[in-house]
Amino acid sequence: MKYQSKKNNNTEEVINEEKKEKTEKDFDEDEYADEEFTSKKKGFFKKKKQEYEIIVDEDEEDTPVVEENKEEKKEIPVDEPTLRIEPIRTVTKEEYTDISKKRQEEKEKEEQEEEEKPKKQKKPKKEKKPFKLNIRMVVNAIFLLILVLIIITVVDIVSVSKYNQGPYFAINTKTYKDGGTKVYYGIGYKVIKYNQLQGRKDMEIGTWSLKYNVEPVTISDIDLAIEFNNNEKETFDKYYKKFVRINSKLKKTNEDKKTITIGYDDEDGKYTMDIVCTMAQDEFDYKALEEGKDTTIIGTITNLKEKTSKTPTTLKVADCFAEQ
Repeated sequence: MKYQSKKNNNTEEVINEEKKEKTEKDFDEDEYADEEFTSKKKGFFKKKKQEYEIIVDEDEEDTPVVEENKEEKKEIPVDEPTLRIEPIRTVTKEEYTDISKKRQEEKEKEEQEEEEKPKKQKKPKKEKKPFKLNIRMVVNAIFLLILVLIIITVVDIVSVSKYNQGPYFAINTKTYKDGGTKVYYGIGYKVIKYNQLQGRKDMEIGTWSLKYNVEPVTISDIDLAIEFNNNEKETFDKYYKKFVRINSKLKKTNEDKKTITIGYDDEDGKYTMDIVCTMAQDEFDYKALEEGKDTTIIGTITNLKEKTSKTPTTLKVADCFAEQ
C-alpha cells in the first residue's frame, strides 16, 4: 500500500475507510508515522500539516486480505527505511523579492568590506641582471691600492733612513748569526738591520739587490778633513749612513755623554775637524784610552755640524767601537 500527498477534502475519508478494512493487528502505525503526524489514540492519526491519499497498485487490488491469527504467527520486526516525504513549499512573489533584496545587500556589504581591507601588493621580483664589469670601479680600486703601497713604502724609507727606526711594513726573511743582523723585505725595498757584537750596528735601506756588507770604508782623518773643507754638503751626502773606519788621534773623552772625540788639527785652522763618536757599549772603559794617541774607530756617520768662525767642522758617528 502506498500513500501520496494530496490536497483535497476526501483524504481523511479514504484513510478512515482503509482503517475499517484492517484490524488493529494488521494496521501498521509505522506506515503512517511521519514527523508531520501526531497520534491521538491507537489506530487513529490526525493530519498536522499535509494530507495524504492512498495510491492503490493494480496488483494489490486483486490481492485478498488474509487475516492472521495473532497467537499463531508472530511477525519478526524488520528494520525498513522510513519513508519521509518533504512538503514542497511555495514562495510568493513578495517573499522572493525580499530574499533577492537581502542577498543583494549582503553581496554589496561583502564587496565593501573587501575594498576597505588593505590590499597587500606583492613586490615584483627583481630580475637578475647579467654581471657587467665596471671599468671605473676597477680603475679606482687599482689606484687606491697603488696609493696605499706608496704610503707604506714612504713610511718605512723615512723611518729607516732619517730616524734609524723600523721597518714597520716589511717582513723579516733572514737572521745572521753575527749577533742578530736581520734582513727585511718590503714592497720594492730591502732593509738590513745590522747588529754585530763588535762591528756594524746601523740600518741600511735599498732595493732588493742590496747586499749584506760589514766591511767599513777606511779613511784617514786628514783626507776626510780636506773633502769636507772643499764642499761640506756634498761630502756629507756621500758618507751619510756609511759604515766607516777612521784613523786619527784621540782628543778627549766624556764618560757622562758616553762619547769620545778624535780629529785633525791644522795650525791655520782651515782643515781642523772634530769627529764625535757615540760609543755602542754601555760599559766602555774610557780610562783605558789615552789622549793624543793614535786611535781607530768604526761606526756609522749620522750627522754634521757645519764649520763656523768659532767652531770647526764637526762630524758625528754613532754606534762606535774604539781601540788604540
